[in-house]
Amino acid sequence: MPKNSLNRRPVRALIVAAAAILLLLLLSLAAADGRTTAQANVTYLPARVLEISSADESFYGEGDTMRDLIISFTAKLESGDTVTASQTISDGVIMGEVREVTAGDRVILMNNAPADETPNYVMTTFVRTDVLIWLGILFALLLIVFGRSKGLAALLALALTCAAVFCCFVPSVLAGKNIYLWTLIVCAYITIMTLLLIGDTGRKSLSAILGCLGGTLISAAAMALSDRFLHMTGHLDETTVYLLYLDTPAPLDLRALLYAAILIGALGAVMDVSVDISSSLCEIAAKLRRPTFGELFRSGITIGRDLIGTMSNTLILAYIGSSLSVVLLIVGGNNASLFTMLNQERIVFEILQALVGSFGILSAIPLTAAVSALLFGQRKEVRDEYAEQLEAAERAEKE
Repeated sequence: MPKNSLNRRPVRALIVAAAAILLLLLLSLAAADGRTTAQANVTYLPARVLEISSADESFYGEGDTMRDLIISFTAKLESGDTVTASQTISDGVIMGEVREVTAGDRVILMNNAPADETPNYVMTTFVRTDVLIWLGILFALLLIVFGRSKGLAALLALALTCAAVFCCFVPSVLAGKNIYLWTLIVCAYITIMTLLLIGDTGRKSLSAILGCLGGTLISAAAMALSDRFLHMTGHLDETTVYLLYLDTPAPLDLRALLYAAILIGALGAVMDVSVDISSSLCEIAAKLRRPTFGELFRSGITIGRDLIGTMSNTLILAYIGSSLSVVLLIVGGNNASLFTMLNQERIVFEILQALVGSFGILSAIPLTAAVSALLFGQRKEVRDEYAEQLEAAERAEKE
């Protein structure tokens, strides 16, 4: 085997990463084109609490069971200025912080006064990003230590995935673009970029990409068909109501956002199944002398059967966990029956997420198996390609 063939993998990884970043920039420019941004007087500033000045408590309601607490304190902004701010804790407000500030806390202050008036600083929430940043750094280090070059590629793929969502999909929604179209574009970008970075540019990645894209499209069709009969409105909670008041070129399509949430949420599981089957069949084909299409396809289906139960459980348990508080509120607060609960739009949305994601998994299994069997069957170059990848991986481990 030529020695320079072992050096092609890092070069290909750099080319794929550069192409992915360039495409991300182009997509972000297209997504944000024509977006209008509202000019708001509200500013948010991080600060550290220096001293609690006062705490005024008042009670109201039947039997004085409701409480309002207004805490005044001094805080130091990052600019070095010392300001006076307040925190309000009210039993009549469902959303908001309920823990009282203490000296030393890092908080975020909101100033909603016009520029020509005296600032009015109000605490909105505590600063929690410090802990999240440290957890993220620990996660990245562990990923690189255990995964080495693969871990670094996975970290880059994760960063580009987040960038695709926040720099492409979100701006496209706010700019009034077609949410259905941009959901498919972003899902295709995440799939292709992730599998090329984590895998390789050969047949194994190609079969995984085609299987994942096929499963995602079938999930999209299942979602569109279900939407015709379920009469979903998109009004799941108070957050979706606030979306209607955003300053966008056109009112946001809440039903389209449900479609996007379900597809993006299911993409990871569909991608995982496609990679598992493609990688397994690639190794089987490399070790068999003359594998046939039928042999590889049947092996792919057998492997897929073992994946179906765990992956579907993963989706369902994840969505049950995310909606557990809603279930408790509906059943415990309203004494609703199981039948009534299952017809609530919020619960229907969670069930739909799990079912549509499972449809994507089920369809990705035979698609990936068929493509892999077609690409790997009776091909000597597959064995050579696999041997090259194995040798390159062993060399990277030693380095």
